[in-house]
This record gives sequence, structure tokens and C-alpha cells, in this order.
Amino acid sequence: MDSPEWKHVGIYIDGAHTEESVTACVHWFREVKERNGGINVLVFNCNKTKDAQKMLHVLVGSQIAFSHVIFTTFDTRNTMKVQKRDLSAEKKDDTATTKQPNPLAWQEANAKLWEDLREKDTEKGGSEVVTKEKKAVVGSIPEVLDELKGIAVENPDSRVNVLVTGSLYLVGGVLEVLIANGSLSEAVLDL
Repeated sequence: MDSPEWKHVGIYIDGAHTEESVTACVHWFREVKERNGGINVLVFNCNKTKDAQKMLHVLVGSQIAFSHVIFTTFDTRNTMKVQKRDLSAEKKDDTATTKQPNPLAWQEANAKLWEDLREKDTEKGGSEVVTKEKKAVVGSIPEVLDELKGIAVENPDSRVNVLVTGSLYLVGGVLEVLIANGSLSEAVLDL
């Protein structure tokens, strides 16, 4: 993370993949964000066998204001070659049909679930600190890192706290890509 665009970005990874572990993760990340200030970004994916609704419910109700929420795959090599979908500005078109299966269907379902949970939480009077965050679905972890660099460039005077959670596969993939592209030294992982 030696390159200039990473100088004020902190990536906090937690392989939490159950409701209970995400609850502990949120407690820890809340302390990080209070200590660091700045803006908060969530990067999320989980296996289809996990209960995404319970994990996302904990994250929505966490009282952490995420400025950006990015849903991604576990792909570490950009092999899917799908176009990023900015769900914040996208209009829903129920008449559109596709003949090919959507490789991001799981991530888009989780993004929709996030939005539904957020709306319900707001209606109940909870999560007042949650702003209208920007949401995106991307096809690979390298695309996530590109998004994070863009967020850092857009916010040069703010600390960017990035929470990566939902799966050990996601955490491992982020570490793999950061090491492969020279943004993170393997030495820092030698505990």
C-alpha cells in the first residue's frame, strides 16, 4: 500500500461469515472508525450457503455510516469481464430480459437485500447515521481495488476506512490481489 492513492486508505479485513461473527466484526470496526475518523466503505460477499440476510441485517443496523457499499465476487483475476453496475443510479427495468445467466446475480441479490434492509431499518427509526450510500456490484477483487483507489482520489483529505467481510474466501482473495500487485508486502502478514 505504498503507492500514493493508498496513503490514506486503511483496509480492515475480517472473515466473519455468520451473524455472530459479523456482530463481533462490527463492534471492532466501530472502534476503528471512531479512532480514525474519515469515510467508511463496505466490501461484501459471502457464499450462497451462508445467510446473507442475517449478516447484512447486522451491518445495516450497526450505526456505521458507509459512504460506499461494494458487492463483489471471489474472482481474483478479472476473468469474468463483466461491467460494473452502479446500483445507486440505476433505474429498474422489469421488462428487460437476458438470454445468458447473470454472473453477478448473487451479488445483485445481496445489493437489493441491503437496500431493502436499509429501508426497513430507516422506517423503524434506526440507523439514522446511515446516509444514502453509493452501491456498486463488481465482477472481481481487482475491480474492487480500482473502486477503492477511485474513492481515495475523490476524497484526498479524508481517511478511507474499508471493511472487507462476509467470507474467508473474500479476505484471502483481497490479500492475494494486494500481494500480487505489489500493494502489500508478504512480510506484513508474517505474524
